[in-house]
Amino acid sequence: MKARWILVLILALPVVGFAGWYGYRAATYVPTPKVDAPVDIDPSGHEAELELCKKDPIAFLEKCVKRYDETVRSYRTTFRKYERGKTKEKDDEIIDVIFRESPFSVRMTWKKGRQLFAMPPTPSHSLYVAGENDNKLLALAFSSTPWEKDVDAPDVVGRSRYRVDQFGFKKATERTIASMKKARAAGTLQVRFVGMSKSAEDRSCYHFVRTPYDPVEEDGINKLEFWIDAETLLQTHSILSDRDGKRIAEYIFTNVQINPEFSEGAFTRNSLGK
Repeated sequence: MKARWILVLILALPVVGFAGWYGYRAATYVPTPKVDAPVDIDPSGHEAELELCKKDPIAFLEKCVKRYDETVRSYRTTFRKYERGKTKEKDDEIIDVIFRESPFSVRMTWKKGRQLFAMPPTPSHSLYVAGENDNKLLALAFSSTPWEKDVDAPDVVGRSRYRVDQFGFKKATERTIASMKKARAAGTLQVRFVGMSKSAEDRSCYHFVRTPYDPVEEDGINKLEFWIDAETLLQTHSILSDRDGKRIAEYIFTNVQINPEFSEGAFTRNSLGK
């Protein structure tokens, strides 16, 4: 009888393990918000921007960066990130972010999609402040004591396409501009203004598509689709795809608050985990 029960337990282990894995996936999976196709939106108040979008997308993006420099000091946002794994499919990550321009400061709190069994595991909280903490990234995973790493350490860089010191609206748009200018100089830039679309939050956006890339860029990027919020001129949604139309990466910013007031200690070591 005892041997029979031991056999039952051994046979049940794979089922229990699968149930636990499936439960974890179900708990962390959140569907990607749908972005509607271009729709008819009243162009009133957008005439100058629409003309520039059609005539010179790069000049329009440079205008977006100029507006940012003039108006944005800090922000709070919900950041949704998907990046194709090198060995397996990843879940989308959903992260609460507070950001400050000067000194450049990013504090992140993971809400969904942590990779607990990765090396190193996805932290629950992270903090980077340029020029402070020996210019290192601080992060909490399973301990109340943060680990500290250089932002360009291999195990940190390997977790994301962009380092933490490359995070944010402005740097994302600057990367888009730099890549498009390089292609334009080579005579291979193909980008079109699709029109105005509604975002996942029902906000009016300027919608662009760049494809094909010649040559394809890192990880086989052959298409960039991006949306610029019509009110804030922030790049709030970007999708990178390969030649087969498969998603390489996607970045979505929602619940954006511009220039909120943060507490004095919001970007200090003691703020981690709070």
